[in-house]
Amino acid sequence: MTATTPVRSRRPSRLWITLTALVVLIAGVSIAATAVAASGPKPTVKALGADVVKLSWAAITGATKYTVRYSTSSSMSSATTVTKVEDKDITTPFTNVMGLSANKTYYFQVTGYNSSGTALNTWGNTSSGAKTFYSYATPTGLAAANIASTSVELSWQPVSGAPGYKVRYYNRTDKARYVWNQVENFTLHGQNDSDSLRKNTQHWISVAVQQPAIGTFGTADYTPLVTMSPLSKEITLTTSNYDIAAPSDLAVTQQQPTSVRVSWDEPSGFEDGMRYRVQYSTSSAMTGAKTVDADGTAVTLSGLSENTTYYVRVMVIDSTGAQLSDRSAFQIAKTRVTRGTISGTVNGPAGRDVVAMVYGTGGELAAQSDVASNGTYSVLVRPGSYKVLLSYLGTGGYTSMWTSASASGGVPVFSAGQTLTISGTGKATAATTTLARGASITGTVRYNGTGLNGVYLSSLTAQTSAREVEAVTQTPTDGGAAGWYSIKGLSDGEHWLRFIRSGYKNVSIWIKVENAVVTQYRVSSQSSPTDLGAGKTLNVNMTK
Repeated sequence: MTATTPVRSRRPSRLWITLTALVVLIAGVSIAATAVAASGPKPTVKALGADVVKLSWAAITGATKYTVRYSTSSSMSSATTVTKVEDKDITTPFTNVMGLSANKTYYFQVTGYNSSGTALNTWGNTSSGAKTFYSYATPTGLAAANIASTSVELSWQPVSGAPGYKVRYYNRTDKARYVWNQVENFTLHGQNDSDSLRKNTQHWISVAVQQPAIGTFGTADYTPLVTMSPLSKEITLTTSNYDIAAPSDLAVTQQQPTSVRVSWDEPSGFEDGMRYRVQYSTSSAMTGAKTVDADGTAVTLSGLSENTTYYVRVMVIDSTGAQLSDRSAFQIAKTRVTRGTISGTVNGPAGRDVVAMVYGTGGELAAQSDVASNGTYSVLVRPGSYKVLLSYLGTGGYTSMWTSASASGGVPVFSAGQTLTISGTGKATAATTTLARGASITGTVRYNGTGLNGVYLSSLTAQTSAREVEAVTQTPTDGGAAGWYSIKGLSDGEHWLRFIRSGYKNVSIWIKVENAVVTQYRVSSQSSPTDLGAGKTLNVNMTK
C-alpha cells in the first residue's frame, strides 16, 4: 500500500494580506480618479447681442457652485475662466457670460465643485459655437450742451426701435464708466457722487444701443444689460472750473401768450452782492439768447411770442456781470396760444344731452363743451371764424341745430349757420338756439314676410351733397319686435334712410319732413314720392 500524504491548509501569509490590501487601495484610487476624470456637462448656449451669451447645462450632483470657461477656439486654447457673474458665485446650472466682443464665435465648458471646493469633473463637452452680433444701427449726432463742472447735457439722433442706450465716458485719470438711459437726451452726472465728471477735465464720451436688464437675477429668464450696436463716434469736451454750483430746480409757471414766470433755488456758496442771469432762446443750443438779470430767485420773461417753445437757463454772476457759477440745465417754457370765448344759450333739453360743437369755416372741429343745466355754454377758441352746432345726444327726439342770427331758434344741420369771429382774446355771443323735438319714423324691416334683425339703419341729410349722418341704429330698436326700427329727431327738410345688412341688397328711402311730421317717402327705385301721413309706419322689405 502506498501511503498518502495529507494536504494541509495554509493560512494566508501577512505579506499576502498586505499585497491584497494594497491592490484594493490602488483600485479604489483608480476608481476615484476615474470618477473625477468624468467630463462636465455640455452647455447649451445662445448669443443675446454683442457682448452677452446665455448658458444652461445639466445640473451636476453634489455641485454647490460652477466655473465656466470660454474661448474663440473650439479647442479651448487661451480660454478665459469665469467664477463669478455680477460679483456673485455661479450656483445654478445656468448663467450669462458678459463682456464679450461683437461678431465673434465663442465656445464654452463647465465644471462643478462641491461645498469643500473639490472639483466633481473635468473640463470637456465643449458647447457648439455662439456668435455675438449687433442688431441695431450705430447712434449718430451725439452732441453736448450746457457743459458744467460735473455734468453735461447730451443728445443724439434716435435709433429706430432702440430699447435704450448706454453712455460710455472716461478721462485720462479714470477708466471707462457706463450709464444706461432710455431716451436720446439726458444730463450726464455719472452713476453716483463717486464717479461724477471731473471739474476742469477733458472727457471722451460715446453712446451705443443697449437693452436693459430683464427679469430677476438668479432666475433662468434673467437677462443682463446687453449691448446691441457699435459705439458712436466719440466727442471730446472739457468741464468748467466754477466753484459755485449752478442754481437748481428751475421751474416755469404762469405761462401766458407773451410771458412766463421762472423760479429756481439758491445754490450753495451764493453771497451778498451776487446776482442771477437768466438766458432764454427758441433754440436748445441757446443761439441768439436774450438775458434778464435778477436779484431774487424768480423773474418774469416778457415780450415773448405766443405758442412758442423757449429754452431757459440761469447762472450766478457778480456785480460786473462776470459769470461765477455753472449754468443750470435748461428748462422748457411753452407760451400759450391766445384764445377768445364763444358763449351762448340753448332752450329745450337741458344738461349733458346737448354739446356745443365749434367748427372752423373749413369744416374742422375746433373745440366743444357740454351745455350746462341752465342751458348756457362757453368755449375757448383761437382767433378765427367759427360756427356753432348745438348737437343733441339724448334719446328725447330733439333735433340738432346751428346757431342763426337770422332764423329764430337756429337752423337745421344741412343749413348754413351763423359765423362768429374771434380776434385776440375777444368774446362773441352766439344767437340763442331753441331745440325742438323733430319728426320720428318707425316701421319693420322684413325678409320674406319675417322681421329681420341686425339691419343697420342710418339717417342722412338730403338737403346738400354732403350727406351728413344724423343718427345710426340697428334693428330691433326701443325693445321692439323682430325687425322693428325707430328714428327720432328728424328736422324739417329732406333725408335719406339707408338699410344695410350683409348678404342682402341695400335699401335707400328718401323722406320729407314738414312741421315735425314725415309727410312723404320714396324708395330710390321709384320716380315719385308717396304720401305717408302722421303716425303711420314705414315698412321695408329687403331682398338677397
